[in-house]
Amino acid sequence: MTFNELMGAKEFTRWQSEQQRAFIEAQQHMAATVGATLELPEVAARVLDLTVRFIPCDTATLFLRYGDEMRVGAVYGLPAELIGLELNLGGPLLDEMLTTHAPVWLADAQADPGFVRTPHSDHIRGWLAAPLVIGERVTGQLSLDSAEKDRFSADDAHLLGLLARQAALALENAQLYAEATRRLQHMAILNEIASAVVSTPDFDEAVRRLVFAVKQSLNYEILNLYIRPNESGDWSLYASHTNSPGQSPLAWEAGVAAQAVALGRPVKLDDVPPHEAANPSEVRSQLCVPVHSDERVIGLIDAQSHRPAAFTNEDVHVLSIVAGQLAGALQNARLYAAERRRTEELQALLDVAETMSSSLNLPDMLKTASMRAVQVCRVDTCLVLLVTDDGEHLQLAGSALAVEPEPPPAWEALGDVLKQNTLPSFPRTNQALLAGRPVVFEVNDQAGPLTRFLSTHLQLHRLLLAPLRISDRSVGLMMLGNYEGRPEFDERQINLAAAIGLQLGVAVENAHLYARSRETVRDLSESISQLRQMQAQLIQSAKLAAVGQLAAGVAHEINNPLTTVSGFSELILRDLPKDSPIREDLMLILREGQRARNVVRRLLDFARQSEPHRDPSDLNEAVAETVMLMSHNASNQGILISETYEPDLPWAMLDANQFKQVVLNLLNNAVQAMPKGGQLTVTTGAEVREQAQGVWFKVADTGQGIPPQNLERIFEPFFTTKPPGVGTGLGLAVSYGIVNEHGGTIEVESTMGKGTAFTVWIPCNC
Repeated sequence: MTFNELMGAKEFTRWQSEQQRAFIEAQQHMAATVGATLELPEVAARVLDLTVRFIPCDTATLFLRYGDEMRVGAVYGLPAELIGLELNLGGPLLDEMLTTHAPVWLADAQADPGFVRTPHSDHIRGWLAAPLVIGERVTGQLSLDSAEKDRFSADDAHLLGLLARQAALALENAQLYAEATRRLQHMAILNEIASAVVSTPDFDEAVRRLVFAVKQSLNYEILNLYIRPNESGDWSLYASHTNSPGQSPLAWEAGVAAQAVALGRPVKLDDVPPHEAANPSEVRSQLCVPVHSDERVIGLIDAQSHRPAAFTNEDVHVLSIVAGQLAGALQNARLYAAERRRTEELQALLDVAETMSSSLNLPDMLKTASMRAVQVCRVDTCLVLLVTDDGEHLQLAGSALAVEPEPPPAWEALGDVLKQNTLPSFPRTNQALLAGRPVVFEVNDQAGPLTRFLSTHLQLHRLLLAPLRISDRSVGLMMLGNYEGRPEFDERQINLAAAIGLQLGVAVENAHLYARSRETVRDLSESISQLRQMQAQLIQSAKLAAVGQLAAGVAHEINNPLTTVSGFSELILRDLPKDSPIREDLMLILREGQRARNVVRRLLDFARQSEPHRDPSDLNEAVAETVMLMSHNASNQGILISETYEPDLPWAMLDANQFKQVVLNLLNNAVQAMPKGGQLTVTTGAEVREQAQGVWFKVADTGQGIPPQNLERIFEPFFTTKPPGVGTGLGLAVSYGIVNEHGGTIEVESTMGKGTAFTVWIPCNC
C-alpha cells in the first residue's frame, strides 16, 4: 500500500467516523426534540425542522397515513394551507417503500414516470423520501425536495431512514394521544349535546343549543342546519354559526349537500370546487350529514372550513350521532307540539267561554270570539253572522283574519250582499241554520250570492258553517273559511266549531237580554240624574245670587270711605306747597285710593245684573283690566304673570262686562291649577277664520293639566274635578255660552304634567 493509498484509507476511516457521529447526533437530537411534547402538529413540525437541518433541501413534506390516503402533517418551504390536505400518493415509488420499508430517491423526479405530482411540485428535480415505519406498518412518509438534479446521495438516504424510524414512534404516540384526546372531547361534546336537547321541550331552543354546542366544542368554522318539514316542503336555513361575519353558507341545492340528501348518508369533500361555494375564496372543505326521521331525510347538518381536508372520519362519526340527537329532539318537539296544541285548544275554548261570560258587550265579545275561533280551529278567516230581528236576513256581527289585523275592504260590501238577499237566497247557509249542525262544502262561483261573494272577493276555497244555537233555534252562524291549498276540514275542527257555536248562541242571547235591561236602567238613571241636576242648579243659583248681592253691598260700603280718602287727599295736595316733604306720601295715598276704587268698580260691574249690550271694544283693554284684578291673588300664590298684547288690534263688538267675566273665569281656573306657583301667560292677537276677521286671547298655565277623558266634559254645567267647596262647575259653562253668543269659539289644549291653554276667538263684526 502506497503512502497515498494509506492516507486515503485513513481519510475514509475518519470520514466514516464523522458520518457515524453525525448520524448518532441527528438521532439524539431527534429523540430529544420530539419527546418534549405529545401534540401532533407540534411533533410533526419539529420532526420536519430537524430533518431539514441535517439534510438541507428546498422544500419538505411530512405525510401521515390514514387508510389509503396520505394527509399532510407539516410542510417546509411550502404554503401552510397544504396542512391537512389528503392526497393519493399511490404508485410504484410508494409501493416500493411499503414493501422494502427503505428510503427511495430520484436524481430527476420530473423525468421519472413513477413520480406522483402534487400541488406545488413543479419545481422538484432531486427527490428523497423515507417511510415512517412502526413494526411492519408504514404510518407515513418524509419527503425532501430540491430544485437541483442529483441533489441527494446514498448517505442522505441512509440518514433520512434513521431519522424517519426515530420520528415514526414519536408521531405514532402523538397520533394515539391526539386520537384519545379527541375521543374524550367528542364524548364530552355528545354529553353536552344530549343535555342541551333533553333540557328543553321547545324544538327551536333545543336546536339553537345543539348547533351552538357543536360549533363551539368542535371549533368548526362554519356550521349550518337545514330543515325540511315534509316531503313537499321547501328547505330552509334553520340555524347558522360562522366565525366570519357576513360569510354566506354553501348552496345546499347542489354538490355535497344535494348528494348527502339524495344518498341519505354523510358525504365529505376535502377540496370544494369553486363553483359550489358561495364564497369560493374561503370555503375549501365541506361535510354534510343528513338527519333522518322515519326513514325520511328531514334535515341536513352542513359543516364547512376554510382549510382543505379539515374533516376526518371521526367528525363524520360525531356529526352522525348529533344528527341522531337532532332527530330525537325533533320527535320530542312534535310530541310536545301535539300536546301543546291540545292544551291550547282546551285553553282557547276556556278563553272563549270566559270571554263570553265576562263581557256582555256584543261587538267586542264577537270580535274576540272570532279571533279565538281562527286560532283554535287553525283556519284563515272567521265570520259571525246573526239573524236579524225580522228573521229574514243576516248581518255581519264579528270577523277575524289569521294574517291581517284588519278586515279587507271587500268586507264592507258584504253587508250590502246580506241586506239585499233574504235567507232562502243562501241555500247552504239556510241549510246549516235549519239543521242546527255544522255544514262543510267547497266554495264555487255557481253557488248562492253569499258563497259567490266569498269566492270572488275573498278567494275562500272551503267553508265550515257552525250554527249558533239557543234551545231549539239558531240565532246565527259562525262561518270558518280556508284559502286554496289548505287541507280539508278534519273532525277536530268540525267538533271545535260546533262547540264554539253552542257557546256563542248562549252568549248572544245573554248579550241581548243584558242590552235590553241596561237600556231600561240607563233611562231610569238619566231621569234621576236630571232631577238631581236641576235641584243642584237651583240651589247653586240661589247661592250665587246671594254671594253676588253680598259682594255688591260690601263693595258699596268700601267705596264710601275710599271716596272720602281720595277727596281729602286731593284737597290737601291742592293747598300744599310743591316742595313739601309730605307731598310724595300724599300722592301715594291718592294713587292707592284710586286703585282701590277701580277694584271696587270692577266688582260692582261683574255683580250688576244688566242686559247684554255690545259696543266696539278694545280686546287688549278688557283683558288687561281683568288681569290686573287677578294679579294680587296670583302673586300671593307664587304665580308669575307674563302679558303680551299685540298692538293696534282691530276692535270687536263685545259686551265688555260679559267678556271680562270670561277672562276672569279662565284666569281663575289657571290660578287654581297652580297651587304651588307657576307661570301664567296671557297673549292676544288677530286672526282671520273662515274669511272673517277676528281677535283672540290665550290664557296658558303650567299646572297639572286636564286628563284626556275629561276634556270633552269641561264645558258641561256643574262638571268639576275640584274637591267639594272649591268651584261650582259653572265657570267654563258660562264662559262657553258667552263666547258662543258672541259668535266666537273657545278651544282648549292640555298635556298632563305640563299645563293647559285656553284660546278664545271673537269675530270683529265692526
